Amino acid sequence: MKKRYPVAGILLCAALFAGCGNKQNSSVSVSESAPAAEKKASGKTAVVLYHKAALFIEEDNAMVYKTTASIGDMVKWQDVVKKSVRKSDGQEREFAKISVDGKDYWIQTVFVAGNAVTGLVSSAETILYSKADATGATSDILPQYAIVGVHSDSETNGFVPVSAYIEGTRYVTVEKRFVKKENISVNNSDVRAMQLFAIASTEKNEVVKKELLKNALEANSQYQQRIEEALSALEPKAALETEPLSTSFTVNDDNVNVRDYPDTTDGAVVAQLQRDQTVTSVARLSAAVELAGMTGHWIQIVEPAGWVFSSFLIEADEQ
Repeated sequence: MKKRYPVAGILLCAALFAGCGNKQNSSVSVSESAPAAEKKASGKTAVVLYHKAALFIEEDNAMVYKTTASIGDMVKWQDVVKKSVRKSDGQEREFAKISVDGKDYWIQTVFVAGNAVTGLVSSAETILYSKADATGATSDILPQYAIVGVHSDSETNGFVPVSAYIEGTRYVTVEKRFVKKENISVNNSDVRAMQLFAIASTEKNEVVKKELLKNALEANSQYQQRIEEALSALEPKAALETEPLSTSFTVNDDNVNVRDYPDTTDGAVVAQLQRDQTVTSVARLSAAVELAGMTGHWIQIVEPAGWVFSSFLIEADEQ
């Protein structure tokens, strides 16, 4: 007598077998495509730490430049960090996967703070700490107005870890080092204003620089005065009325300022002179002015090039 097997049972077994086979094949496929050096990170947003940071796409196992991102930009953090070769120079670097406006890119990890929000260094002397404790103070200081990535979910004892990329400093790269929370602002208006301020500081085109600073003012932050000062510095200075003056002078005081413009407000200090140093003039302002209770003229000197107030100079033939 032949045994009969229910058709439904046969179909169920076949489906289960096929499903198992498909799952196994899918697993192999994922394993083969996953980069060997890939590691997982955590978080949902990230902050770009460098202006015009290069964004890449991956082609033929190499990173190919595609576009740039601005300092302070908040992007989506894709939870993937890996090492790869940058096609332009063949050098291996570490990259993080991010999403900008719905498109996936890779960015070098040194230029991005993962699992962070955009923040601003609000205090003049913000000390970096090696740990979330007063005993962890270091000699490194973050410059005021610097844009940073704030890892606010890791706040401890009034300290918050930050990441930053600060050119011109001893350390340059800051990765999750602590600062006092009171020295950091994440206020939207303040951060937006100083993000535009930071971008303006890198812009060489004065028309564009002015526009960026005007946009920063529109954010109505607490830094309006600082932004207005930067705008004022871009305004053309009044034409100077001078008269020739070719004379040798001796400096009569220490640490006398030499300015790039004959004014204590608009003229930046470019050098200092010391007592008994000799300088040669080429011109002076026609109009006398009063400075710190003393009346005199601004004198234009040759070396170092700039302007010195006459009260600090004695003509050689008067000695």
